[in-house]
Amino acid sequence: FDLDLDVRADKLTTEDLTVDKAKLGIKLDGRRLEADLQAQAFGGRGGTHLTADASQSPLQYWQRTEILDADMRGVTDEWFGAALIDAPGRFRYEISGAGTSVADIMSNISGSASLVLGSGTARAGVAERAVRGLATVALTTLLHMKKVDDVKMNCMVSEVKIDSGVAEFEVLVLDTVRAT
Repeated sequence: FDLDLDVRADKLTTEDLTVDKAKLGIKLDGRRLEADLQAQAFGGRGGTHLTADASQSPLQYWQRTEILDADMRGVTDEWFGAALIDAPGRFRYEISGAGTSVADIMSNISGSASLVLGSGTARAGVAERAVRGLATVALTTLLHMKKVDDVKMNCMVSEVKIDSGVAEFEVLVLDTVRAT
C-alpha cells in the first residue's frame, strides 16, 4: 500500500523524544519508506531524515540527523539518561547501509558523526557512572589529576568515521583551562 502523511504539532512526544513545533512527513511508496522530521528541541532546532528502500535486495538504509544550537545537557540527559555535558553545541550524523536484517545492516553501516561544543562543563562524575570509568580515566590522564568531577571546557570537537560497522575517531579535541 501507499501512504503520504503530514503531521504538524506544537508538541510531539514519542517514546524516545519530545519536540516542539514539529513537522513530520512519512511517505510509503510501494517498498520505499521516507520519513522526515523537523522540529525545535533542546533549545535549538534539528531534524532527521531516513530512507529505507526494499525495492531492491538487500534493503538499502540511509539516515541523517542534525541538531543545531542546542543545550547538550538536555540532549545527553535524554539520549543517555545522564546530563554528561552542560554546553551549547551541535551534533550531526549520516549513516547508510544495506542488509537483510538489522544485524546485517549494522555490521556494514558506513558514515560519519560530528560534535562541536562551546564553552561549558563536562561532568566527569556523571560520565563515569554512565560509561563505567572510561570518562574518569580519560580526563584524569589528560588533566594529570587524581579525581575529576566537573571539567570546565572552552570547547570540544569530535569527528567519527564509520566504515563497515566500525567507528573510529578522526578528530577528538577537548580544550580546557588546564590542558588541550
